[in-house]
Parts: sequence; structure tokens; C-alpha cells
Amino acid sequence: MKKSTFKRSLVFVVIVGIFLTMIGLMLHYSRPGPSMPSFNFLNGRKPAYHCINNSQTQQQITQDIYSFEAEFNDVFPDANKELLALGFVDRTSSGSELWHRDYSLRRGPYERIRVRIYTKHKLSVYSTPKSSDYSSSDRYEFHSRDGWVSVTISVDVAKWRHRLDLWLNRIF
Repeated sequence: MKKSTFKRSLVFVVIVGIFLTMIGLMLHYSRPGPSMPSFNFLNGRKPAYHCINNSQTQQQITQDIYSFEAEFNDVFPDANKELLALGFVDRTSSGSELWHRDYSLRRGPYERIRVRIYTKHKLSVYSTPKSSDYSSSDRYEFHSRDGWVSVTISVDVAKWRHRLDLWLNRIF
């Protein structure tokens, strides 16, 4: 009699475990992706280009690019102050600060936000008739233009498989 009670209890625990695992997976995959941050120094501007790269890499990269007429010296001080106050780290390499500034912020172990502010860069977006596995229907290029500033904001999020690999590597 004790063996049958133990077997029923074991079956019950296994069924409940599978059920809870399925609920956890459904909740995980039903969550929306990371939201793109907004910054005051952009003054409510809309992105000129939006892209989600969900290719076979270990990360999903969502990118917004803003391009607008302004003087870099008018935009940069406000941007620098705001980004540093939010915890971003200035990652600009020496010598490149003449044409762009780089900032980075880790949001948890699996998410990173990168901001690059270009001076004298104007964004041009070109549309092509179709996309393939190797190219997007929209392409963009930066052109050197006085009186223009461009800002790229990228949110990189590790995919589920990569998170599991990182977690297993920490354990073993």
C-alpha cells in the first residue's frame, strides 16, 4: 500500500513540475521585447530608421537612428549630462571624439544599451524593392554634413539559448 501511495505522489509531483515549467515558458516567451529608451536631449524627435536584427547571432539587437539639423556643440552637453546621470559610461576612444561619442549601460546581465552621437553626420535611408535572407529592404548610409547630428540607440538582449549557456557555464 505504501508503494502505490509513493508512486501516485511521485506522478503528481512530476505532472505539477511539467505544468509549472510550461507556464514559465509561456510567460517568458509572451513578454514583449525590451522597450527603446527615450531621452530628453532628443526633444521628442521620432527615429528616422528603426531596425530589429533577430538573426542567428546570440543577441537580438533593436536599433533606432535619429538624424536632425543641429549643432553638435548645442546637443552634446545636454546629452552628456543626461546619459551620465542615468548611469551610462563614456566609452569614446581617444581620437574618435572629434566625430562621435560612445556611451554604454548594462541593464542586468543580459541587456546592454549603447548610444552613439555623431557630429556632422546626416542619415539617408534607401528602400529597395525586396529583402532577402542577406539584406534588408531598407538600407541606410551616413553622409558628412555640417549642421547635422545623428544619434544611434541600440538595445542588445541575449537570446534564451545564450542565457542558458551563460548560466550553465557559471555553474560548471
